[in-house]
Amino acid sequence: MTLVSNLQALRGVAAAMVVAHHCKDFLAQSLPMAKDIHLGAAGVDIFFVLSGVVITLSASTTITPQDFMLRRIVRVVPMYWLALVPIGLFLLVGLSPVGVTAQDGTIANYLKSMFFVPFERSHGAIMPLLGVGWTLNYEMFFYLVFAMSLILPVALRGMAIVGVIGGLVLAGIVFQPEQTQLFFYTNPILLEFVAGVILARWWMKTDGQTVHPLLGWGIVGAGAALFVIMARPEGFDQLAAHRVLIFGVPAMLVVLGALLLHRANVRAEGRFWALMGAASYAVYLFHPILLQILEKIALKLGLEQASVMEMTVLAVAAFVISQAVGTAIHLLIEIPITRKLGRALRQKRPVLPTAAI
Repeated sequence: MTLVSNLQALRGVAAAMVVAHHCKDFLAQSLPMAKDIHLGAAGVDIFFVLSGVVITLSASTTITPQDFMLRRIVRVVPMYWLALVPIGLFLLVGLSPVGVTAQDGTIANYLKSMFFVPFERSHGAIMPLLGVGWTLNYEMFFYLVFAMSLILPVALRGMAIVGVIGGLVLAGIVFQPEQTQLFFYTNPILLEFVAGVILARWWMKTDGQTVHPLLGWGIVGAGAALFVIMARPEGFDQLAAHRVLIFGVPAMLVVLGALLLHRANVRAEGRFWALMGAASYAVYLFHPILLQILEKIALKLGLEQASVMEMTVLAVAAFVISQAVGTAIHLLIEIPITRKLGRALRQKRPVLPTAAI
């Protein structure tokens, strides 16, 4: 099934939100209150809901679990490993990437990062050496659960996924595991993938129905308003138990609204939105490395004492550079790599559309 154009555009928006979230660190040096604004982090929650939708729609036809996982690996792993290369090189020559301590930068942790094994960093967060990769740990876990569901009849797959992930989250609530992997894979944030699966199942069952654009805009507006209201959540961290409520629910509303707008023939079409969505993975993966380079340049120039206006200009410039370089990486590196690897897998079944990561 062709990826809904509004979802493609929303992928680009979600990636831009995450980039903006990290760019605000420049502004926070002169405006401390900016540190508490976490609105951009909600781009991750939109990604997770989108993944549930897109993967469910993409695999609505017959496909084996092996083929599904191979296609997902081709889509996700090469670019992720490529993004890990600079970090490995920095560590090899004795340099410390921003946020990576000597305690973090071990061969064991590098291998865990490569193969999606969650581990706790020295600052207490559960994330790989490329920080944004923590979301890929969840993506790959969701793909694994989804792949296992493919042995079931199509009608039972959605219920199986909801049951497995819902059971894990319930177990986490009941038993409160402290072991890193158990804590990570029973976190309520997994319910955002479930929300996407449910939306996709609804979308397929209501195929052909039309709606008024005001309904779609109203739901998108409600989700956006909730995002703004929750922009400064108290006690927020990466895996806060209440994240699924403060950001997951608005994310689900925004994705639902985007689907309804598509049904109402209000569609984000054109080269700009298509490219922004397609480049979102490269932008997401490589922007932390670019921002680290820019941060080191800013420190060399003594800009840490700059005015709010000057730091705002720097933050905007960092955002634009991240988007531009990420898009260039997509066009010049990601597309050729995925095409070459995709040809090796393109046999009897069609290649799955790009997932929402």
